[in-house]
Amino acid sequence: MITLQELCILETESISEALKKLDQSGARTLMVIKGNGLFLGTLSDGDIRRHLMAGKSLSEDVSRSYHKNAYFYYENEWSQKEAKALFLKEKIELIPILSKQHHVCSYLTWDTLFSEKNKIPKNPINIPVFIMAGGKGTRMEPFTKILPKPLIPIGEKPIIQVIIEHFESYGVNEFFLSLNHKAEMIQSYVHQLSSNSTFHYFIEKDFMGTAWSLSLAKHHLKGTTLLTNCDILIKADYADILSFHQKNNAALTLVTAVHHHAIPYGVVLFKEGGIVKEIQEKPEQTVVINTGIYVLEERVLKHIPDHDYLDMTTLISTLIQAGEIVTNYPVTEKQFMDIGQWDEYKKTTKFFDSIMDS
Repeated sequence: MITLQELCILETESISEALKKLDQSGARTLMVIKGNGLFLGTLSDGDIRRHLMAGKSLSEDVSRSYHKNAYFYYENEWSQKEAKALFLKEKIELIPILSKQHHVCSYLTWDTLFSEKNKIPKNPINIPVFIMAGGKGTRMEPFTKILPKPLIPIGEKPIIQVIIEHFESYGVNEFFLSLNHKAEMIQSYVHQLSSNSTFHYFIEKDFMGTAWSLSLAKHHLKGTTLLTNCDILIKADYADILSFHQKNNAALTLVTAVHHHAIPYGVVLFKEGGIVKEIQEKPEQTVVINTGIYVLEERVLKHIPDHDYLDMTTLISTLIQAGEIVTNYPVTEKQFMDIGQWDEYKKTTKFFDSIMDS
């Protein structure tokens, strides 16, 4: 069980610190307190997402972003039946338990009250998924000299199967796959999966960039499509991502992740003439990175040439220059895993169960 200290954050601490706490604990909600321990409210990953999408800084404190009217119970004044009903009705992640002095003394989560089989069902997204699975996987050599990257195992299943089954749990039953490197091997594996889904395969004759592969399916992709790389695992509410995309009338939405990076050296700041002003010892930077998962509308396809190289970065720039709305939906660092490089692959295999279980 996660400790209270891990789940509590002072109202004066920054959004960046809140993200670190969420990542370190694996939780999705923190309890906001005063310096004297008085409970003030809750701060969820959704609250932080809204903070970021409003254009606010990661360095701002949490005082203006947390939920002040959060649900809570006083100790010895709640029942399991009542708490279960509240979790089901409000779809919340955490309920604080307070003393009569309004200090946090414990908390309830979904997992503490419900068994695995009674998890909150996922809201269906009812759109097709396009999986870009044609890369060589050079960052994973020599492994990918033998197996194509989509067939690299995560647990007891290859990543392509994990991705397909994950989206099937959201009601997706139609998949488009762009293939190139060892295409026949991938197609053969997917074909033998025990699945009720429909699969469409598009074979790239050359390596023309990640976005260009969409041109092969121009006449098949209608309406809204979810696009993903084949080496990405992400724990997110795809129904909420789709809703955000539609509310903003976006042509393209990027799923992004807030990433913390500690520079392992002292950083020297100096002015003209080489005069040293300051040395920052191992500073940490917090940036928002592109995960490689997108939601796109059919109108995006007209910006993709039939015969010219095109990567996603260039396509995004083209859409912005054309006046199209491009939005981003941020998740926390812990919710995103990239198995396309060895260090991240090792992390993913270690945390696989926690990433994919919800």
